[in-house]
Amino acid sequence: RFRPRESIDALLPRIAPDRLSDVEVAIDPGLEVETDPNGFERVTGNLIGNALKYGRPPVVVSAEADGSFRLVVEDRGEGVPPEVAKSMFERFTRGERARREKLGAGLGLAIARSFARALGGDLRYEPAKPHGARFVLKLPA
Repeated sequence: RFRPRESIDALLPRIAPDRLSDVEVAIDPGLEVETDPNGFERVTGNLIGNALKYGRPPVVVSAEADGSFRLVVEDRGEGVPPEVAKSMFERFTRGERARREKLGAGLGLAIARSFARALGGDLRYEPAKPHGARFVLKLPA
């Protein structure tokens, strides 16, 4: 058991020391989850890193537990184009901007989903409202 807020607060200075003001962590400090903390950190780090790289601030990280645990990472960028969204969790899938600017290899989300599933959960994408990307990590209770 660990507190996801503490984990994310410790993770942010390691993965985005110059972007801390772009990330809002809206998680109750007393909320606890029972899962592998290293796997959780791998998924969370990937999602926050992608939001900072491909989206626009603010990046909001929130969580709730009501029978299951859900962590949400949401940004205010343009979101994921529909033609990419349908295959974005497959290996080597990259959007046009990532290909054009040679950003990443298209493995991050495939690996993140593998970790999520190894933890007994799943990782999914949905468009944020009014715009942006919203990734949801769902873990069992």
